[in-house]
Amino acid sequence: MHLITDIKTFPDNLKTAVTVGIFDGLHLAHRAILDELKSKAKEYTVPSVVVTFDKHPCEVIAPERYGKDVFLLTTLEEKIKLFEQIGIDYLVILPFTKEFAALSYTEFIEQTIVKYLHPRLFLVGFNHNFGSNRSGNFEKLQELSAKHGFEADIFPEQYVENEQVSSTEIRRLIRSGEIDKAEKLLGRKQKLNPNMIAQNLIQIKQQLPNNVKLIAISKTKPLPDLQEAYTAGQRDFGENKVQELLEKQEQLPKDIHWHFIGHLQTNKVRYIAPFVHLIHGVDSVKLLKEIDKEAKKNNRVVDVLLEFFIAKEETKFGLNLSEAEEILSSEDFKNLSNVRILGVMGMATFTDNTKQIREEFQSLRQIFQTLKENYFSDKPYFREISMGMSDDFHIAIEEGSTMVRVGSAIFGHRSYNPK
Repeated sequence: MHLITDIKTFPDNLKTAVTVGIFDGLHLAHRAILDELKSKAKEYTVPSVVVTFDKHPCEVIAPERYGKDVFLLTTLEEKIKLFEQIGIDYLVILPFTKEFAALSYTEFIEQTIVKYLHPRLFLVGFNHNFGSNRSGNFEKLQELSAKHGFEADIFPEQYVENEQVSSTEIRRLIRSGEIDKAEKLLGRKQKLNPNMIAQNLIQIKQQLPNNVKLIAISKTKPLPDLQEAYTAGQRDFGENKVQELLEKQEQLPKDIHWHFIGHLQTNKVRYIAPFVHLIHGVDSVKLLKEIDKEAKKNNRVVDVLLEFFIAKEETKFGLNLSEAEEILSSEDFKNLSNVRILGVMGMATFTDNTKQIREEFQSLRQIFQTLKENYFSDKPYFREISMGMSDDFHIAIEEGSTMVRVGSAIFGHRSYNPK
């Protein structure tokens, strides 16, 4: 493949088959149009030429959106390698500047494509819009093709499992943590953009009221992902396996607040008691007593939340209200000195039924209010309602959550085996 970074150096008097685009991600739809371009080039016995840009146009035209709404799926260096693997004859990289962006569609075609590339064929995608204010389209291209004597052709949209393949859709899937779906549209495994976790954190935090704390659920995620989140300002992380938590706590910065969000066995309490910030899932007086015992050994008070069973799923753990009241009224609880209950925690049913999810969150809020009135009315620290995850935290906030536990919307769905 010939790489051209100055279009003025393109070989003179060489007829070509051309396409132009950003080609971010070089996904399956891009590959389909490039296969068509190569086929047409072979048919016309001319070289295939791809014209792309040194940066994403959004970086120049709408810098406030770049890196937020729009983030790169592939760097320029990665795109160059992929174009070469695909077998393009010439790759022309144009500098995208404000001056270039101001060109009309006609000026772009005549002063760039026609003047230097001498197209025999100009192939574009179905959503082809170029030029200042995206004024150019396929109808305009047909007019210019008649004027300058080249063939204009358009390639239809592409679908995978009823999903239209586009860079915008792939970004949406990645942002929502649906990495496997994104990879199907890409046609390959996707290396996450190095800034994507930070971008996800920014977007989620913008949706949270000031009184709601974000717990980044980092279970099964590798250390570099947590480090990126930490660098972006995240300090509260949640883990559900004691061994994994210990390994991460040892290697990551010491000002991290570690939340234990899984079902904690009493024989594992001693390992996390020296440093754990908050234990979210306490559902027995036996566990409370063990936490109190280990907290005393470490000369500290360990904060916890009572976990309640609010879902219509048997896989969830937790107390009901009467069981909690029995614990709080017991002599065992009254004798505890090194454990402090800050509030309640619960998990809604994993379902698309938002009415059901909302009702379950409402039930947890009612439990919190009952306990506050009857057992903690003089305890200002009893104020936390931990509920809401990636798919339902918006509903949880509307129903009174003060802590949301978000994992896949920050890190993506893909899991890793921690070493």
